[in-house]
Amino acid sequence: MPVDEIRVLDGPSSGMAQEVRRTFIAVVNARAGEVLQSGEAKFRDLIVGAFDKVGVDCEVRLVKPRKLDAAVRKAVESKPDALLVAGGDGTVSRLLPHLVAARMPVGLLPLGTLNLLARDIAIEGSLEDMIAHLARLKRVMVDLGDVNGHFFHSNAGLGFFARMAWEREGSRKSMPFSKMTGFTTAALRSIWRHRPITIDLTLDGVVTTCVADALLVTNNRFHGSEWRRDSLETGQLEVHLLQAAGMAARIRAAIAVYRGTWRDLPHLTSMSASALTVRRIGRSGSTVALDGEIHNVKNPMRFRSIPAALELIKGAPRRTAS
Repeated sequence: MPVDEIRVLDGPSSGMAQEVRRTFIAVVNARAGEVLQSGEAKFRDLIVGAFDKVGVDCEVRLVKPRKLDAAVRKAVESKPDALLVAGGDGTVSRLLPHLVAARMPVGLLPLGTLNLLARDIAIEGSLEDMIAHLARLKRVMVDLGDVNGHFFHSNAGLGFFARMAWEREGSRKSMPFSKMTGFTTAALRSIWRHRPITIDLTLDGVVTTCVADALLVTNNRFHGSEWRRDSLETGQLEVHLLQAAGMAARIRAAIAVYRGTWRDLPHLTSMSASALTVRRIGRSGSTVALDGEIHNVKNPMRFRSIPAALELIKGAPRRTAS
């Protein structure tokens, strides 16, 4: 075990150094697909056993989605060496206010469909591999995005993306054991049911009015093909505006997103900024998908980057082809 993972206790009855095991608390979304498939008891044993092999005590708290906020607050009060959140991107997103306020290392155990944030800090692979990385407690400060006081770690979407998140929520309830089937069903329904939105977009003092199928604001820059980010520390947002061009164009856009060629779409405009303002025309606000979770945000919607807002435990650096 590395030196920084050992603390020495000076006891009156022994002059020998004693190793004090670190203590983690894992708050787990009990409705996550992997938990439902394996059963709560087996899932808890898997996590506890994997941490025990690397010399860490981990208390696993499986809670229903509506109790996650209270569970995280209570876990923080216990002052563990690290707090772990097990769930998908949406679970992490809704807990961001508590995770930022915790001011302690936060680890992610990804249980969702995409797991964008966990992948970008190299927490991926088998459960044993991920836990081995988390036990090392190597940390990184990452940016967050914000819109009118709502945090997001990866993306915020209006229009088609918000419709997609809404449809996915319904699919998760009806198809909890089949992520890809639910995702595909949600995409098809969104393509058919979506209607364009009219917005004012203010960027660098310039106001542009447009009719769009979608607006996507990402926290730092994503690659098109892998939906990965090289850096989570640039302090920049990227804005993608997909102009309305009919259902056929939406179908082409959905296929391009799946294939990773979405940056080449003819009706897509992309820009970078540290802040921007969006106003939905004819509405008091808009439905916004923050990391896949639906929120109602009032006009005007002010987006900004918050640099180095969250301390996360990272994995091993990804290998690049030589």
